[in-house]
Amino acid sequence: SILERKAYTKSHKNLGALKASLEVAWAKIDPNVIRTACQSFKKRLIGVVVAKGGYIE
Repeated sequence: SILERKAYTKSHKNLGALKASLEVAWAKIDPNVIRTACQSFKKRLIGVVVAKGGYIE
């Protein structure tokens, strides 16, 4: 995911360091990227409902 790629560029010594890195990475993500991902997710969910839980492309 976008967040993983940004946060896991270095190793973290503990959970607190990982959390801090994730928060910084989250703050740097462009809001348009989040908006596009949410819109795409909605379309995929509708596809799953229409397919009654079956395969979608």
